[in-house]
Amino acid sequence: SGQARTEISDTAIDMYDGAASPAKRVNINSSGVVTLGGDNGSTDDTIVLTPGSGIKIYDNSTDFLDIGASGVNVHAGNASTAAAEFGTTVTLRGNNSNDDRIVIDSGGVDIYEGGNLRAIIGATTVLGGGTAVTTTSTDDCIRIDSNGVKIFQDSNNYVDINSSTMDIYAGSGTAA
Repeated sequence: SGQARTEISDTAIDMYDGAASPAKRVNINSSGVVTLGGDNGSTDDTIVLTPGSGIKIYDNSTDFLDIGASGVNVHAGNASTAAAEFGTTVTLRGNNSNDDRIVIDSGGVDIYEGGNLRAIIGATTVLGGGTAVTTTSTDDCIRIDSNGVKIFQDSNNYVDINSSTMDIYAGSGTAA
């Protein structure tokens, strides 16, 4: 079997295990970066503590947690785009893509599908059909706000429900 050892140089402190072929298990470099489980810069089953930047816990280079001052990012198969971000804003992504995501912040919840905003949940809530939505949408959507509920086919064909009436609009006038 090999020999466990610690090496101290001008630029690093390295600790090796006692396996037949000793592997570096701890590295502390001159910048104060601490790598547990491997050499400096290793992203295979390591924990990296970087002064001023935070902590990264790696399974591999594309599957890791990144913990910093702004929150926690979970990377699942993509090193550059997090599958989930937890901070003052929470973002959950399908397939690591901004095209399919849920964003939660102080204004409410936004749901995206195929790159289009499909639902807004907040002071004004809008649930869309085949088109992207905004808080003022009038095409294929349901809009709920302090004035009531409106169910739109388009701006001329909709149902308006509020605290005193329920009106049905067809074309340019009130149908019922």
